[in-house]
Amino acid sequence: MKTVARFVLALMLAIVGVYSLGAQTRALVTGIGIFACPQGISIFVTEDRLDLPAPQVDWATTNISPNIGARARLVGVLPDPNVPGGRARQFIYWDEVSLPAGAQGQVIARGQQNESYATFTVAGACPPLGSVRGVAFEDLNRNGARDANEPTITTASWKLTAGGDWYVCGTAGDDATFGPTVKPGTYTMIPVAQPGWRATTPPRVAVVKQLGFAALGNDIGFTRDPSSPGDRCGFGAPAVTPAPIGLPTPAMPDVATTWQALRATGLVFCTVSAPRLPAEVVECSGVVYARFHGTSRWYRHEYSDAELAAWAARIRASGAREVWAYFNNDHQGSAWRNAQGFRQLLTAP
Repeated sequence: MKTVARFVLALMLAIVGVYSLGAQTRALVTGIGIFACPQGISIFVTEDRLDLPAPQVDWATTNISPNIGARARLVGVLPDPNVPGGRARQFIYWDEVSLPAGAQGQVIARGQQNESYATFTVAGACPPLGSVRGVAFEDLNRNGARDANEPTITTASWKLTAGGDWYVCGTAGDDATFGPTVKPGTYTMIPVAQPGWRATTPPRVAVVKQLGFAALGNDIGFTRDPSSPGDRCGFGAPAVTPAPIGLPTPAMPDVATTWQALRATGLVFCTVSAPRLPAEVVECSGVVYARFHGTSRWYRHEYSDAELAAWAARIRASGAREVWAYFNNDHQGSAWRNAQGFRQLLTAP
């Protein structure tokens, strides 16, 4: 059955929306580092300003057919220790994508003052996942830091989260250490006290720069308190942030039942394309309702022809009879162009 496509283009004309169409100041890009392997590509971009938006980074292969490329997704930011005075930041980008070993390519990082280029060759194999590592210790003086005379403890738990609904919990090993494995991204390590203990260290932000990278020094401290009932793993999540690319989202209970209930009552689920959200289409009651905000940066990403074609294929495969697609990536007029192209893809014979 031919899909009937209805489009409503959401052009944001409020003050914030109009401002986003104007020129944005970016910093001077001073360096690019790249690691590419068959499972994905990590890009580190150093710039000289602490108060400006991240550089725009694009990558593409150059010696295979067809070539592969995308706008890189920002997953973390940290100070660059190689710059005197710390007057620079290093932006961490990670794209999980299938790359053939030996393929060559180029990265372009665009700042306000310049464009920087770097080349890469895809390695033959990927290292293991990255990790967030630390030690659990008894904080004898309750200062929230591990001092030389403070012993390690094995009666300790931890919670690692990327914000929102994604998190994982665990306990320290027999040697009081821990190191959950994760993909590149920004995480928060939270101490979780067991009964009879209270946490003394605040949540710590850890950035995993690439596959195989270990974010060290995420120690968690506790002090004895017989009256403490302990903490639950579900407590203390930080403010909602996008989930890291490629990491599993915890299974929600009765998801199938939820879709069934929506369809039975004629309600429609909102499919969202946005940074670090899964590219999944949910059809309910014969309708797909989708909002496109941009995959690399909210409202500031222009979908490529390949990205739009992939979304059109998912919608066709869903069997939907009707499509409502909103493009909210209004920066520099991308929404209008993407909406026109998407309509042509869905209405083509």
